Amino acid sequence: MTLQEILEALDELSWEEMEALQQHLDQRRSGHQRDLMTEAAVRRQIDDILKDAEPVELVAGTMDVEKLMRGIDAMREGLTQEELEEIADAMNEEYIEVDDWIDE
Repeated sequence: MTLQEILEALDELSWEEMEALQQHLDQRRSGHQRDLMTEAAVRRQIDDILKDAEPVELVAGTMDVEKLMRGIDAMREGLTQEELEEIADAMNEEYIEVDDWIDE
């Protein structure tokens, strides 16, 4: 079946069937995105990026806010609003106590 034949067949679907199709496509798309970047893959990517980075000593009260904002903008670059919302949702999904994280 060609793409054109599929598109023509879609014209024959009821609104209820179209809604079910949309849900199926959304689930498939979100499942595929999750598969693309597993947690381990993200950690490896971060480790690779930081492998040659010089450690920075943090001194309280010396934050360069403009530099911070440029860094934040660089992290957001190339991401859609939907992707940013997914990231925020994932970060809000589970609250981790600082003490629990330090004990690991």
